[in-house]
Amino acid sequence: MINCPVYQEWDMFKLRNNGTPEIVAKLGKSLLAFALLTGVAASGLRTEEEPVSKSKICANVFCGAGRECAVTEKSEPTCLCIEKCKPHKRPVCGSNGKTYLNHCELHRDACLTGSKIQVDYDGHCK
Repeated sequence: MINCPVYQEWDMFKLRNNGTPEIVAKLGKSLLAFALLTGVAASGLRTEEEPVSKSKICANVFCGAGRECAVTEKSEPTCLCIEKCKPHKRPVCGSNGKTYLNHCELHRDACLTGSKIQVDYDGHCK
């Protein structure tokens, strides 16, 4: 930690402490470099927190077939039914007797309907 006097003047900038720090002169890149090197930040300068990416929040979350991890407004992981499956054709017959375009579509339908549907066999239902 660096102890700063009540009033300190440098060639590149001035800071005055009268209860709250006040930036007196043009600080530009010099203050930023100083703050980064020393870890000192002026209380009048706000920085926004970097939002945590979905991939980091959902990294260790397993949602199961037909579901995917999503991030809530509170930046918490939650599992939702897959919005859209990748468009590849590999028909499967579900235990409900319905033919699905692929495994993903079957599991998505099971999620959306709250049903337990399993793959009976690959291919169109007979």
